[in-house]
Amino acid sequence: MGFEVGPGSVVSVDTDSLRAAAARFDAAAGHFEAARADGWSAAARTPFPVDQAPAEDVATRAGFLADGARGVAGALRRAADVYEIVEADTALAMLAADPGPGRARIQAVRMWEERIRAAEARSPGAADEAERLVGQWLATRHEELAANMTFGLPLTVPVPGAPGWLSLPAGLVPLLFGTFLLGLVDRFGHGVMSRERRLAGQAAPVRTGAYPREPAVAVAGLADAVRRIPVSDHTQVRVERYTFADRPPEYAVYITGTRAMTELGVYAPFEALRGGGEAWDSESNLDLYFDKAAESYEAVRDALRKSGAQPGATVHAFGHSQGGMVASHLAREGEYDVKTLVTFGSPVQLMAGAGTLNVSLRHRDDIVGTGLTGGGSPAAGGGAGSVVIQDAFSPGAELLDAKAQIAPHLLDAYEQLAERADTTEDTQLGPIRDRLAGLAAAESVEKYEYAAEREGSG
Repeated sequence: MGFEVGPGSVVSVDTDSLRAAAARFDAAAGHFEAARADGWSAAARTPFPVDQAPAEDVATRAGFLADGARGVAGALRRAADVYEIVEADTALAMLAADPGPGRARIQAVRMWEERIRAAEARSPGAADEAERLVGQWLATRHEELAANMTFGLPLTVPVPGAPGWLSLPAGLVPLLFGTFLLGLVDRFGHGVMSRERRLAGQAAPVRTGAYPREPAVAVAGLADAVRRIPVSDHTQVRVERYTFADRPPEYAVYITGTRAMTELGVYAPFEALRGGGEAWDSESNLDLYFDKAAESYEAVRDALRKSGAQPGATVHAFGHSQGGMVASHLAREGEYDVKTLVTFGSPVQLMAGAGTLNVSLRHRDDIVGTGLTGGGSPAAGGGAGSVVIQDAFSPGAELLDAKAQIAPHLLDAYEQLAERADTTEDTQLGPIRDRLAGLAAAESVEKYEYAAEREGSG
C-alpha cells in the first residue's frame, strides 16, 4: 500500500461522493439510451437495408454504453451501501463503549440499525461484504508496522545459555513485544476516542509564559502547519489570532509532541515518566491516552485564553503526537468551537462531531500514530470532508538501528507526508484546502508563543 486519502481505514471514499457519481452515470446512461432509441428509429425510417447499417451500428454502440453506465452506477451505489454499513457498525461499536444517556443511546442505536437494514435491502449481501472488508483490515492493519518493528531483517542472533547457542530471528523479540503491546491497545480500546467521553480528574497546576506578540501570515497548507508546530526547547504552544472584517476573530493553535522522554520516546522507563517541570512529558501522555486531565492540555487552554480566545471561540487545532491528543481532547471537551482538527501521528483518533473537519495524517509503520490507535477507525470521524491521509515512511537501510523504529513518528517525517498531501490532486482534500484558504482572508494575523511548566518545578 502506498499514499492513500480516505474517510477511514476501511472506507475509501465517502458515501455521498459515491452516490453523486452514480447519479452522473445514470444521467449518462439516459443520454445513451436516448441515442439508442434515435438510432433504431432512424434505421426503421430508412427504406433501403444497406443504408440502415450505420444507424443500427450507432444504436447498438449506444445501447452497450448505456448498459455499461447503468452497471457502473449500480456498482457505485452498492459500494456506498457497503461503506455505509461499515460506518454504522463503527458508530454502534462506539455507542457500546460509551453508551451515554439512555434515551439518546436508544435513539442513536435505532437510527444506525435502520441504516444498516436499509442499505442491506438496497444491496443484498452488503452487510457480509462490509464484514469481510473490516475483517481483512483487522488482519492486515499492522503489517507495515510489524515490518518496522523487526527492521525487515531475516537475521538471527544467538541466545546465550540455550543448548547449542540456539539462533533466533533478530526481529523476533521486538516483534513479540510489539505484538503484546498492540494486543493491549486493542484490549484497552483507547486508540479511537468517542465524542461522548470527557477528561476525568484534575491536572496539577501549570504556568505558562508568553513571548512578545508578533505579526504573522496565514497558514498556507498542511506542510506549513507542521512547520509552525514548536520545536524549540523553550516553546510548546503557538497560537495565531485571525482578525476578520465580517466575523469574530478565529484562532489557530499548534501543539508540540512529547518532550521529556528517553531517546526512543515510547520506551521511556515508567520510573522516569515525569520529566521534571516539563508539562509535555510521558506522564501527560499516559493521562491523556486514558482520558485523564493532563498538564499539557491545561497549558494549551491557558495559552488560548491569554491569546484572547473566549469560550465558544472558533479554533483550528493542529498537533503532533501528544499535541494531537491535546488537540483532539480540545475538540471533544467543547469549551471552544473547534472547526478544524489536524493531527500528525496522534496516538488517538477522535470520532469528532459533524461540526469538526477532522484530518488525520498517519504513517502505517508509525508505532505511535498507527500502533497506539490500533490502526485507527474503519470509518470517518468528523464532519463532511474529514479524511485520513496514510502512507508508509520506510526509513531505508541506512537507519538499521533502534532509531529506525521511531523515525516514521518524527515531525520531519510528517512534514514530508504533509507536503505530499499538499501536492496531490485528490479532490477529497478540497475541504481542508478551502478551510485554510478561508483563513487567508483575514485582515491581520498575530502570533503568540508560549512556554509552559508545572508549578513548583523551579
